Parts: sequence; structure tokens; C-alpha cells
Amino acid sequence: MLRALFEAGITPDLVVGTSVGALNGAVVAAQGKSAAQGKKATDQLTDVWLAMDRTTVFGGSRRRAALTFLRSRGEYFSDPGGLRRLIDLHCPVHTIEELTLPFAAVVTDVLSGEPCLIDSGPLAPALLASAAIPGVYPGVQLGGRHYVDGGVVANLPVKPTFQQGARTVVVLDATPNQLSRRPPDRPIRRMLHTGGLMLRSQAAASLDGLSPDRLVVDIPRATPDGYGSFNFAGTEKLIARGYEAAMDRLAAA
Repeated sequence: MLRALFEAGITPDLVVGTSVGALNGAVVAAQGKSAAQGKKATDQLTDVWLAMDRTTVFGGSRRRAALTFLRSRGEYFSDPGGLRRLIDLHCPVHTIEELTLPFAAVVTDVLSGEPCLIDSGPLAPALLASAAIPGVYPGVQLGGRHYVDGGVVANLPVKPTFQQGARTVVVLDATPNQLSRRPPDRPIRRMLHTGGLMLRSQAAASLDGLSPDRLVVDIPRATPDGYGSFNFAGTEKLIARGYEAAMDRLAAA
């Protein structure tokens, strides 16, 4: 989707991302807004995700996940060390202020349940907090407040982006149109399915009640129905589908 936008000459003045979108967004914000810089960022992200697998992100076998769960006293299954190494390798700045473009990572305040934007300070902790899927990764404490994945309350952060001063928002939503073609039959699948339903509901709500002067360009979802967030098997095909969906949307505009 990003590649299509940059090829069309649509470049960002501000980048706001939730969860994995914050990681991708930080790479874009580090490069800059020109088409050439955007191409460099999308080439980098392509290389990153084509080389990605579940072990790199989540830390290995089910046995290791079970041990991590026990050691954390039931708080989380995955040590965030692999994710931190990924951030350090591909986001070569220490603070958000060092990024070329204004950037904000969306997180959820554990106590208030409100979405918060982290737009200053150390970059890696902000990205870890934005991607801290409850039960999968540990929450992150910053400035005396406890945060988890921004997707809990703002997976599609349209309104927070307008609050940052945006006049037009281009929405890149990688979730599938339909979560599953049959009722989930296992507890973990039920949990993931329920979480997906919550994301879908809040995504629709994020576009409600916007004033007429707020322009939102919503790229159609390209992810196949039932495709799970932890599935890394079809990355190359997903990249191609996202590009095609964005090009079709731009051609129809």
C-alpha cells in the first residue's frame, strides 16, 4: 500500500501507527517524505517482512512460550527481546525527535482504557508499548503510566491522527474483511476471533462522527478472509495484494 502511494506522488507530512503499524510507520518516518525516500523505506520494509517468521517475532517453540508464561506468572507468552532487536536493527535512531517526519505511536493506557499518542522521547519503548499485545508481550511502563497495544482501543487511529493536526488521513488497514468462514472450534481460536471482532467494531466507529471537512481516504482491505495475524507464510502475496488494492483505489479516485 505504501509503495503505491509513493509511486503516485502521495507523501506523508505526519505518520501515526498502531501496533505493527507503528513499527512500519517509524521506518517511513525515519526516511522522509519524498518519493525517493519513500521507495527506500518500502524496499527496506519488504526485505524485513519477507525475512520474518514467527520465531523471530515471538521467540520460538510452544515449549519456550509455556516456560515464558510460567516465569512471567501468567502475564505473557513471548519475551519482547526479539522484537526489540528488530526495532534496533531497522530503526537506527534513539528518539522520536530524531525521525525525519513527525511521528506518533498509538498505545492504550491500561488503567483508563484511553488511546494515547507517544510523539516524543525514546523510540524503542514507544514501539514496544504500541505492539504489546496483551497476553503475548508484557506491557510497558513509561513516565509512570502502564501501556499495552494501541490496537486494544484504536487499531485504526483516524481520530487521534486528526488530533495531531492532520487535515487528510490515508487509512492503511491490513486486517481481513472476514475473520473466519466457520465458528472457531478451539479456545485460542475463539480468543483471537473475538479480538478480531472487537477490532472490526472499533474500526467502523473510528470513521463515525467526523466533520465534513475531515477527508479520509480508506484503501480497501487486501488481506484474504480468515488470514491470521500470526501467519507469515504468504507475505510476498500479501505485499502484492496490498499494492494492487491501493493502485485500484487510487485509479478510481
